[in-house]
Amino acid sequence: MINFIVGTLLGILLYRFFSRLYGASVSTMLLKVAELYCLQLLVAAHDDLVFLKETKIKIMKDLKLTENQIKIAKNIDEIHIKRWKHKSIQQLLLRYPVSFRVKAQYHDWNSAMSYLEKIIKKT
Repeated sequence: MINFIVGTLLGILLYRFFSRLYGASVSTMLLKVAELYCLQLLVAAHDDLVFLKETKIKIMKDLKLTENQIKIAKNIDEIHIKRWKHKSIQQLLLRYPVSFRVKAQYHDWNSAMSYLEKIIKKT
Protein backbone atom coordinates (compact mmCIF):
# COMPACT_ATOMS: atom_id res chain seq x y z
CA MET A 1 0.00 0.00 0.00
CA ILE A 2 2.84 2.40 0.86
CA ASN A 3 4.53 1.53 -2.45
CA PHE A 4 1.34 2.44 -4.29
CA ILE A 5 1.08 5.82 -2.53
CA VAL A 6 4.78 6.61 -3.04
CA GLY A 7 4.53 5.55 -6.68
CA THR A 8 1.44 7.68 -7.23
CA LEU A 9 3.02 10.74 -5.62
CA LEU A 10 6.24 10.21 -7.59
CA GLY A 11 4.20 9.87 -10.79
CA ILE A 12 2.34 13.11 -10.06
CA LEU A 13 5.59 14.96 -9.34
CA LEU A 14 7.24 13.62 -12.51
CA TYR A 15 4.18 14.51 -14.59
CA ARG A 16 4.16 18.09 -13.27
CA PHE A 17 7.91 18.44 -13.82
CA PHE A 18 7.84 17.18 -17.40
CA SER A 19 4.68 19.10 -18.31
CA ARG A 20 6.27 22.35 -17.10
CA LEU A 21 9.48 21.52 -18.92
CA TYR A 22 7.50 20.89 -22.11
CA GLY A 23 5.52 24.10 -21.63
CA ALA A 24 8.72 26.10 -21.19
CA SER A 25 10.27 24.62 -24.32
CA VAL A 26 7.14 25.34 -26.37
CA SER A 27 7.06 28.90 -25.03
CA THR A 28 10.69 29.42 -25.97
CA MET A 29 10.09 28.06 -29.46
CA LEU A 30 7.05 30.31 -29.97
CA LEU A 31 9.01 33.34 -28.77
CA LYS A 32 11.83 32.57 -31.23
CA VAL A 33 9.37 32.29 -34.13
CA ALA A 34 7.66 35.56 -33.14
CA GLU A 35 11.08 37.20 -32.82
CA LEU A 36 12.03 36.02 -36.31
CA TYR A 37 8.83 37.46 -37.79
CA CYS A 38 9.30 40.76 -35.93
CA LEU A 39 12.86 41.12 -37.22
CA GLN A 40 11.73 40.33 -40.76
CA LEU A 41 9.01 42.95 -40.42
CA LEU A 42 11.58 45.52 -39.26
CA VAL A 43 13.76 44.71 -42.29
CA ALA A 44 10.77 45.24 -44.61
CA ALA A 45 9.97 48.55 -42.90
CA HIS A 46 13.61 49.62 -43.23
CA ASP A 47 13.58 48.77 -46.94
CA ASP A 48 10.47 50.92 -47.33
CA LEU A 49 12.16 53.82 -45.53
CA VAL A 50 15.18 53.59 -47.83
CA PHE A 51 12.91 53.46 -50.89
CA LEU A 52 11.01 56.54 -49.72
CA LYS A 53 14.27 58.37 -49.08
CA GLU A 54 15.52 57.57 -52.59
CA THR A 55 12.19 58.59 -54.12
CA LYS A 56 12.30 61.87 -52.21
CA ILE A 57 15.82 62.59 -53.50
CA LYS A 58 14.75 61.80 -57.07
CA ILE A 59 11.79 64.18 -56.80
CA MET A 60 14.03 66.87 -55.33
CA LYS A 61 16.38 66.51 -58.31
CA ASP A 62 13.43 66.62 -60.72
CA LEU A 63 12.34 69.86 -59.05
CA LYS A 64 15.88 71.16 -59.67
CA LEU A 65 16.66 71.91 -56.05
CA THR A 66 20.28 72.75 -55.29
CA GLU A 67 22.76 70.05 -54.43
CA ASN A 68 23.18 71.63 -51.02
CA GLN A 69 19.46 71.32 -50.28
CA ILE A 70 19.49 67.71 -51.45
CA LYS A 71 22.55 66.94 -49.32
CA ILE A 72 20.88 68.48 -46.26
CA ALA A 73 17.75 66.39 -46.87
CA LYS A 74 19.87 63.23 -47.25
CA ASN A 75 21.68 63.93 -43.98
CA ILE A 76 18.43 64.56 -42.12
CA ASP A 77 16.93 61.36 -43.54
CA GLU A 78 20.01 59.36 -42.53
CA ILE A 79 19.77 60.71 -38.99
CA HIS A 80 16.08 59.77 -38.81
CA ILE A 81 16.70 56.27 -40.19
CA LYS A 82 19.58 55.71 -37.78
CA ARG A 83 17.41 56.84 -34.85
CA TRP A 84 14.54 54.62 -36.08
CA LYS A 85 16.84 51.56 -36.24
CA HIS A 86 18.05 52.12 -32.70
CA LYS A 87 14.59 52.77 -31.30
CA SER A 88 12.94 49.86 -33.11
CA ILE A 89 15.39 47.30 -31.68
CA GLN A 90 15.16 48.83 -28.21
CA GLN A 91 11.35 48.73 -28.32
CA LEU A 92 11.40 45.12 -29.50
CA LEU A 93 13.67 44.13 -26.63
CA LEU A 94 11.52 46.04 -24.12
CA ARG A 95 8.52 43.99 -25.19
CA TYR A 96 10.29 40.71 -24.48
CA PRO A 97 9.17 38.82 -21.39
CA VAL A 98 11.61 39.70 -18.62
CA SER A 99 12.81 36.12 -18.25
CA PHE A 100 13.73 35.98 -21.96
CA ARG A 101 15.16 39.50 -22.30
CA VAL A 102 18.56 38.49 -20.98
CA LYS A 103 18.72 35.67 -23.54
CA ALA A 104 18.41 38.01 -26.54
CA GLN A 105 21.39 37.53 -28.80
CA TYR A 106 21.42 41.11 -30.08
CA HIS A 107 21.31 44.60 -28.65
CA ASP A 108 21.40 46.91 -31.68
CA TRP A 109 20.45 46.97 -35.37
CA ASN A 110 23.68 45.46 -36.71
CA SER A 111 23.77 42.59 -34.24
CA ALA A 112 20.05 41.96 -34.84
CA MET A 113 20.60 41.75 -38.60
CA SER A 114 23.57 39.40 -38.08
CA TYR A 115 21.40 37.24 -35.83
CA LEU A 116 18.59 37.24 -38.40
CA GLU A 117 20.97 36.19 -41.19
CA LYS A 118 22.34 33.39 -39.01
CA ILE A 119 18.84 32.11 -38.23
CA ILE A 120 17.75 32.30 -41.88
CA LYS A 121 20.85 30.36 -42.99
CA LYS A 122 20.08 27.66 -40.40
CA THR A 123 16.54 27.09 -41.66
